[in-house]
Amino acid sequence: MYSNQQATRERVPGCGRQTEMTRITGLRNAIAYLFPHEAERDGVFRLEVQRLGRRSLFALSILTGVLHLFYVVLVETGSIPVARSELPSAVLPALLVCLAALVLARSRWGLSAGRPASLVLMALATASAFRFDLKAAANITEAERFVLADFTGALLFAVVLIPALPVQTLTLGLSLTAVAAFQLSNAPFAPAGLSPLSLTAVLIMDSVLCAILSAVSYNRLWSAHRSSQEVCQTQRLLLVSDNASSMAKLSAALSHELNNPLGILKSSLSTLKDLRGRLAAAEPAVRKGLERTVGQLETNADRALGRMEEIVREMQRFTNLDRAEEREFQVNRVVKDVVSLLDPEAVGGIRIELDLHQVPRVVSKPHLLSAIIARLLQESVSLVSPDGWIRVATRAEEPAVKVLLQDSRPPIPGADLAKIFEPCFHVSGGRVTAGNWTWFNARQILREHGAEISVTSTAESTTAIITLPL
Repeated sequence: MYSNQQATRERVPGCGRQTEMTRITGLRNAIAYLFPHEAERDGVFRLEVQRLGRRSLFALSILTGVLHLFYVVLVETGSIPVARSELPSAVLPALLVCLAALVLARSRWGLSAGRPASLVLMALATASAFRFDLKAAANITEAERFVLADFTGALLFAVVLIPALPVQTLTLGLSLTAVAAFQLSNAPFAPAGLSPLSLTAVLIMDSVLCAILSAVSYNRLWSAHRSSQEVCQTQRLLLVSDNASSMAKLSAALSHELNNPLGILKSSLSTLKDLRGRLAAAEPAVRKGLERTVGQLETNADRALGRMEEIVREMQRFTNLDRAEEREFQVNRVVKDVVSLLDPEAVGGIRIELDLHQVPRVVSKPHLLSAIIARLLQESVSLVSPDGWIRVATRAEEPAVKVLLQDSRPPIPGADLAKIFEPCFHVSGGRVTAGNWTWFNARQILREHGAEISVTSTAESTTAIITLPL
């Protein structure tokens, strides 16, 4: 067999080196799996681990407190041969530690200290349980069984509740092994049952197995985080694509709006340049008429410039280029600006109605609201018939302001309406097209800023309701 493998390596150049590289890669992957410290360098994942650590500290502090209260009940009922006078020294310190852990979990330091504090609390709680095990056991065999059960249960709780690294779980297990061996060696029992060395070997084996389980749990958490990040990245790319389409249509509308005043301005300046030369050599009777024409051209140029300035201001409010942070703004003004920038050629004969009521100012990012309303209006324009209508309304309904976008598009079927915020793809005419991404992106952006959107559809109209909290 060896000669066959050697012959294969001689026949296939690089086969031995490739096998060796495969083994090295496998060894590196195994080491990375058992020691996933690279995941801790990801800031977002580290924050998620810290949040889970704080949550585990909160849960463990409550569970440990309840466990020690249960021991008090066992002592009171005589199930554990412990004198009542010993209870304060045995239970009170543990309850104080649980209370301190609970306070830490709810404090601002709980985020960074949650995971290590959870491991320490688990170690202290298990060591305390070992003491009660020795009190409850009638002989060394029972004591060893109790200790082994509590030891395994504690490590399994640590694997499930605490997002610990495998090396941290192994350290916890070895620490508890030392504590258990020390307490059993000082137990007032005759030497029977498992030998101390055998029990220690069993506990070490449990520690290694739980460390492997911890590696599996931690890497699943890391894989879920990476998958979530990939989904978010895909959503961002689709959002960018959707916004690029919206910006292209907005650019077309903007160029149309600017072309008219720009044409008037160029024509007025060109005519003024010609008239200035003729005005100096003109006779008095002709000069008066030329001066009136010059005045009219100057007025037209001023109006054209004023219109261009107004368009620029509307664009600044629409995109919020001058101020992109969260701020207080008037919703009605944003709605008016967005509607005024609709492409007239695309709108055609569609009737646009505004029903804006007096509403309080809201605090958010106005450019995001502008982009969402513009995208939803563009979709309405594309779906409404040429003789249809679109209505934009605002309402003040405490504790929120609502923006209603209603149109006369064909009704949305109930099955499609129920999944309108779920992105999907359709095959139409041999081409794959995206569906519902406008609604999905709108809801994602609004929810990130504490707002919400809902959609209703009847035979007469379809209404999107954007709810902005005050």
